[in-house]
Amino acid sequence: MQVTNAALISWVEIEDLFGAYSYHLDFFGVNEPDSRGRRLTLLYGNNGSGKTTILKLLWDTLSADTSKGHRERIAKTPFRSLVIRLSMGDTIKVTKNDGLTGSFSITVDGETEVRQAYMVTAAGVTAVPDSLLGENAESNERELRLRLIRARMQRPVEEYKDGSDKFAAYLKELGAVPYMLADDRQIYGDAIDSSTREEEWVIVEDDDDPSAESAKGVAAELTQAIERVDALVKDQVIKGGQQGSRSSNSVYLGILGRVANTEASRKEVTKDELIGKIEEVAERTQVYSRYGLLPRINKDQFIDAVRAVPDSELGVAEAVLDPFLSSQSARLDALNGVFALVQTFTNEMNRFFGNSGKKVTYQTFRGIQVRSAGNNRLSPEQLSSGERQILLLLLNTILARENTKLFLIDEPEISLNVKWQRQLMDALLACTEGSAVQFVVATHSIEVITGHRASLARMVPKK
Repeated sequence: MQVTNAALISWVEIEDLFGAYSYHLDFFGVNEPDSRGRRLTLLYGNNGSGKTTILKLLWDTLSADTSKGHRERIAKTPFRSLVIRLSMGDTIKVTKNDGLTGSFSITVDGETEVRQAYMVTAAGVTAVPDSLLGENAESNERELRLRLIRARMQRPVEEYKDGSDKFAAYLKELGAVPYMLADDRQIYGDAIDSSTREEEWVIVEDDDDPSAESAKGVAAELTQAIERVDALVKDQVIKGGQQGSRSSNSVYLGILGRVANTEASRKEVTKDELIGKIEEVAERTQVYSRYGLLPRINKDQFIDAVRAVPDSELGVAEAVLDPFLSSQSARLDALNGVFALVQTFTNEMNRFFGNSGKKVTYQTFRGIQVRSAGNNRLSPEQLSSGERQILLLLLNTILARENTKLFLIDEPEISLNVKWQRQLMDALLACTEGSAVQFVVATHSIEVITGHRASLARMVPKK
């Protein structure tokens, strides 16, 4: 299977959602070919049109873990068929066997060919082995149930508990690992520890008022998100430092040869050139030091030392300084990715917090902190509901860029003022710039849509 860095999904089609609605939703931009999905799609429609349910179906269909209830929720959700066209060429089709709920079959057509039937049993949803399917992957439920009963009478039940789930194997290779930020403001994903959560959603036709926000619950979720991002950034800093150290080792090995080589030591160089190199590296290091990524260089001491060197010995001074400056550059280059990530996150957050006097900061030894106008550290409980919401959303976006290809968000505008709603999508895209993360967002907000009309997918039923 060839998996590209393009956005994951090109279009989605669903038939008889709730027995009432059928949609074709394009996820690729205006004048873009079918094979290229866009990074942002906004689902917009009337209350009860199925936006939230479609998000949940995408999450459950594209998640590989067989122990998280994904297949059970697909069975319970009322629809006839669901088709997901991937930008890399494959088409995934989910078809209910009888009616709108119950057992179903999934096929994949394209570069990879997969067929897998799922049957609802007393123990949950079972992946039916190929040996019971015959020629038709979409056999009706009664026929499949009879075949499974006969097979279990002849062989141990354990052999058919999960079957050989070929679709789950396909999803693992696809590596989408979708994230879902639900209307309860919790983030769900196979890679996220959810042992303390109840993940069983009730299938509804888009409740007009999804939930009354629990300040305590959101604050706890925010604390966990801060811890996760702190751990992610620290891990990248350590890896970057190790990579920079390996690069600098080879640089320092050259110092012996350069000093020993008389001709190299006599290389013509001016004090201004040496000072220019020091200032260039010192300036970059100073910027990185704001986040504690590297210690600051005291360039004045270096410059004073260079000015004190006799002109006749400038070649030796350059031979000694060049490896040091090169090693610093190697470390800076190795940390460039994490620096850009931290800088973008803090800049975007402080665009939202600017008028309040609050500020989001990052230091490797302190982690992410929110500080008041008086520079006092604030806990999540001390933030407003809107401030908690926007911070939680951007933190989860940072986690998503490192772990998923698809980030599904349900009504991100909850608790946000009009100005913040207008800024929101640009902030999400900025925090994932250069990654393959695709956002699919269900929204009621005209403010969210205004700046991204080209990303709009209207929930207009097919005739």
